[in-house]
Amino acid sequence: MFNCDPKTYVPYRLLNWFSGQFISNFLPKLLGAAKFTKDSPYLKRIDEKKDFYDRIKDKILRKQNVASQNESDKNLSSDSKENEK
Repeated sequence: MFNCDPKTYVPYRLLNWFSGQFISNFLPKLLGAAKFTKDSPYLKRIDEKKDFYDRIKDKILRKQNVASQNESDKNLSSDSKENEK
């Protein structure tokens, strides 16, 4: 993500068209790169540094668990407030 100020007016239609073209070309390539096959060089790198990538996975899972727990707490508190009425 970057910020570019051309110091000139860029029509929104042109900007929206360009953004759509960029994403429609970029996203399939990104998704294709995320698929690991057994002979993938990325999978080999992950296997070589298993401890490092396991720590990253653990951190991500902990953040997801905290976020879901916070959401559950919000739902419980809103439910209890409704029951008090």
